[in-house]
Amino acid sequence: MENLQIHIGGRMHVRPEKIKLLEADINYTTIFFQDGTKAVVSTTMGTIESRLPKEDFVRINRRTVVNRSAVSHYFIRPNYDEVKLQDASFLKVSRRRRMQMRSLLVTQK
Repeated sequence: MENLQIHIGGRMHVRPEKIKLLEADINYTTIFFQDGTKAVVSTTMGTIESRLPKEDFVRINRRTVVNRSAVSHYFIRPNYDEVKLQDASFLKVSRRRRMQMRSLLVTQK
């Protein structure tokens, strides 16, 4: 399905590949797009995450869901792991999701 669009809140529908990451803030979600823009919607991140393709998006910590195509590097640090996005920003991976992320991002990238 090439023209698959998901409902992200209000009257907004977007194609999943245009989303770079989702960031939770209580009952609001900030959606960062690949083109550098962002939108704040009053839909919870869990609801939006359930609408996204599971093979393309991964939750790296309690607050953040990342599009796997936006990840450029995965770093294993002594005390924590982190991902580097294509825009050169870094995001920490939670301790509990570390092993899952290593198997998903390190072996398949």
